[in-house]
Amino acid sequence: MSSCRRRILPLATVVLAGVAAAGFGDASAETLAGFADSTAWRLLPSDGVEAAWVAPAPGAEAAVRFAFGGGGWFILRQDLDLPLPANWEFSFRVAGDAPPNNLEFKLVDPSGENVWWSVRRDFVFRREGETVRVKKRHVSFAWGPRGGGDVDRLGAIEIAVSAGAGGSGTLEFSDLRWRELPERTGPPSAPWATATSFAPDAAAALAVDGDPATAWRAAAGDPEGAITLAFPGGREFSALFLDWGAGADVAYRVDAFSAGVRTSIGIAETGPRGIHRYWCPESDADSLRISITSGVAALHEVELVAPEDVADRNAFFGLVASRAPRGTFPRSFSGEQSYWTIVGADGGENVALFGEDGELELAPGGFSVAPWIEIDGRRQDWSRASESAPTLADAGAPVPTVEQRFDDHTLRVTAIPGATDAEPTAVRLRVENQGRVRSRVRLGVAIRPFQVNPPTQFLAVHGGAARVRDLEIEAGVAIVDGTPRVAVLGAPDGAGVADFERGEILERVRAGALPACTRVRDPLEAASGAFVFDRSLAPGEVFEIGYLATAGDSVVVPEEARDNPVAWLADTERAAVDRWRDRVAHVRLELPEDATGLAATFRAQLAYVLVNRAGPAIRPGSRSYRRSWIRDGALTSSALLRAGEFDVPREFLRWYAPYQYEDGKIPCVVDWRGADPVPEHDSNGEFVFLVAEILRYTGIVRWPRRCGRASPGPWTISWRSARSAPGRSTTRRIVPCSAG
Repeated sequence: MSSCRRRILPLATVVLAGVAAAGFGDASAETLAGFADSTAWRLLPSDGVEAAWVAPAPGAEAAVRFAFGGGGWFILRQDLDLPLPANWEFSFRVAGDAPPNNLEFKLVDPSGENVWWSVRRDFVFRREGETVRVKKRHVSFAWGPRGGGDVDRLGAIEIAVSAGAGGSGTLEFSDLRWRELPERTGPPSAPWATATSFAPDAAAALAVDGDPATAWRAAAGDPEGAITLAFPGGREFSALFLDWGAGADVAYRVDAFSAGVRTSIGIAETGPRGIHRYWCPESDADSLRISITSGVAALHEVELVAPEDVADRNAFFGLVASRAPRGTFPRSFSGEQSYWTIVGADGGENVALFGEDGELELAPGGFSVAPWIEIDGRRQDWSRASESAPTLADAGAPVPTVEQRFDDHTLRVTAIPGATDAEPTAVRLRVENQGRVRSRVRLGVAIRPFQVNPPTQFLAVHGGAARVRDLEIEAGVAIVDGTPRVAVLGAPDGAGVADFERGEILERVRAGALPACTRVRDPLEAASGAFVFDRSLAPGEVFEIGYLATAGDSVVVPEEARDNPVAWLADTERAAVDRWRDRVAHVRLELPEDATGLAATFRAQLAYVLVNRAGPAIRPGSRSYRRSWIRDGALTSSALLRAGEFDVPREFLRWYAPYQYEDGKIPCVVDWRGADPVPEHDSNGEFVFLVAEILRYTGIVRWPRRCGRASPGPWTISWRSARSAPGRSTTRRIVPCSAG
């Protein structure tokens, strides 16, 4: 078979700058070579990645440069023999101008079979550079016959870059070091608390006594009081919680000091009290100072959270959720299973997720839009629903609805896909008073910094927290990080935004106060906001609103949707259902009357295959599995062919074939980064199976003509089928691509 291969463009140019190594105690510097000594390192690119040493960059002393590209990875490996102490740290500096990619640091034992690693997924390379520190607690066992435990002796270290976003750019590594750290046992010692002043019965020590009923307050004559916490031996922390209790607004700043260097943890402008929380990963301080800049406040408790307790953003949000009333945050952050379905166009690139509680995630890793409701002043949420049922539209069309019941009221949320990627997703919210008395209803739409994809998912896209740095609400439109993404239909009765440090938007709503501000920049990149619609509903009365949301360019509201939102939403939903019914109408199943649900299930699964694919690329999923495996694609194509869907398998074959390697190997998987070189030795057979299935059902294979070089052939393939006459074979002649 011909070997058609796509040209691989360089992903990045990497510079390895030299530096002297630091050692443990009296250890020799020769034990660990810096980046200057290229002979100490081996460059190990994966299949499909072009990598070669090239001349040093002009002006770079003892620098080593190489270019690499493709959808795989490269490894820099240094062999050594190094015993490790009980606690340690490796560090190196990395700078560059490149898209985010995965940065991996690996420790290999002398056998070469056991590997420990620290992975920074979608690492953002900065031009000014930054120091990457890998401490013992950051490393976990990756693979090997040992099965776990700590690494105590090294046979090699590896630094790997694997394709995340891909692309091209320039990277520079320097200043490779390692050192022994003090072994920490037991809980940290209590801090020493001092203050510029304190009121009677409000000493500084009361802010760190573990009792939220007590508090430090500055003396009346000290309007800008400050409290300082000193940590004997230093303190590592990754989160800070400040309990200001209830009362008037307060403004303050928090500074950490380490070896005389001051670092700002946070600056809070005048705002509501309560528990304020800061995500400050891998902070190290000798002391902490909290200075009040406005207001008279009581600081009830200061809590520093150890790095191992909040290892990443998801762990931080999970800790916050665990301390809030159940239902305040998405159920996935409360340790509960969350279910979702997909919403999108046939073959569209962007697929939205629609959760079982009515929330919509527009794009992988992106924020969500969630409904919220209050009935007679009481906030309702997923934890208070007496019933909750997801359904699909008529005949299995992938137009999903979630219906939740709250006492005498029913909230129905429907996600309506557009016909193409260019069209926004429409969401229809309908609340009905099924009781016997009039009720006051507040129906809202919230922009939240959480994905529908749960934090337990990490392949390809790490689920859980999303990033929203800038959020502005103007004239019924939510502008997320500079782009109008969400537009409510109709004029809301109120709107507001919030930063996360002083309370996520639905925490603020639960507390009874929708923020008055409509623009916020959140240093944590966890901004949130909400629209609210107030209505009084008589028994049997229905109230309906909706919104449009897009992951592409600015959201645009059609004129007819502005004039009559309720009618437009109903028409749009009906059109989407009809469109999908027509798309799968060629599948007819003759079943007994009591099994008609099976036919709807079959058509729904066919529709979901079509939604999950991106153009010609058949994919088994839209987030963790938004890649195209030849295994899944071949088997899915076989099922599609049996359902009379001939064009989709042909398009998939024509798209996948050019990724074949020069040596004839078929890659196991292809995605937006290119072909994955991980060997799966049945891939060649799966590819042949795909070709054979298309021939068996259609008798036609139009081979791709994009190889750019001559190929051997033509070939003749013969096979027998159930319809072949005895002793006869069916023959097809395949003409491969040519130099044209």
